[in-house]
Amino acid sequence: MARGNPLDVTPWVAELERLPFVHDVSVSQATGTRRVRLRAGRKTFEYRLEVRLAQPLSRAHVAPLLGTAAGRREPILLFAPHVGAGLGEALRERGIDYIDLAGNCHIDADGVHMAHVEGRRPRERFAAPGERQRAAHYGIYFALAARPELASATVREIARHAGAGKSTVDRTLARLEADGILASTSRGRRIVRRDQLIERWVAGYVEHLRRRWTVSRYRPAEKDPEKLERELARALDGKTWGLGGGAGGWRLDHHYRGPNTVVHLATPEPELPRGVRALPAGDGPLVVMVTPMPSAFASPVAEVVHPLLVYGELVASGDDRSLESAARVRQRYLTDTT
Repeated sequence: MARGNPLDVTPWVAELERLPFVHDVSVSQATGTRRVRLRAGRKTFEYRLEVRLAQPLSRAHVAPLLGTAAGRREPILLFAPHVGAGLGEALRERGIDYIDLAGNCHIDADGVHMAHVEGRRPRERFAAPGERQRAAHYGIYFALAARPELASATVREIARHAGAGKSTVDRTLARLEADGILASTSRGRRIVRRDQLIERWVAGYVEHLRRRWTVSRYRPAEKDPEKLERELARALDGKTWGLGGGAGGWRLDHHYRGPNTVVHLATPEPELPRGVRALPAGDGPLVVMVTPMPSAFASPVAEVVHPLLVYGELVASGDDRSLESAARVRQRYLTDTT
């Protein structure tokens, strides 16, 4: 049974215990890291537990796991409401074990104690306590993950950077502390699990914020991406804006740009399409988003949003080249060096 987790994982534990070689399952949490221990025969196997609640679950939702699994020394076990065959294959290729609430699973503890089931349809929608969170919570996650030193600031200051109310900041800080991501010390608050905070932000961006913030897609008259970027700079002169996605990733790391140009605006700019000679198009390469988080526009590179927002969009894109670029941006800009 889970102890100290914000989410009751009993349904997944029950599925694990149905496997013929599993005798006992225990879930624990220490300093924000959840672990699963399986007893199989005379052996005990321990995993780092990851939970994803998105329904349907896509590759984008688990992209941070796919991108970092190869470098991890500890095995990973994923709990999710439902894992489709295609996603299951991607997880297996990276050595990630998983089990869902329909009974689909891939457990390979040691090459001997193994189970693989796929093709079962999802059951009724699983509703987790507190699953739906307001966008303001994700803004706070972003601000703290982007600037960990902000954790020691006043609630008012955090609220200003996150674009949230003070009462929402208070509740979110309390939740992060209960989850072991934030710690209060005699010197003030500090982030102790930045990686988990980043992954929490990315999950919120993929599942909720990206669609909500997208104004529209357009097909600009200018086909050359670099020339289009110059047109955007002229049209948005004096405004608060920045490139995200592949365009922002290219400026940050010069690894991969991709065909789309994602531009984030602090406030709506209805004249922008005319300014860059662009027409609405459902599959257009110009994606315009209004992003109501002041901290999103603080970046080490001009005309680019914060690397954390670039990273989130690259993960959301989900293709292999974008995920490669995301991993590079995270390593260069979002990894603690002390």
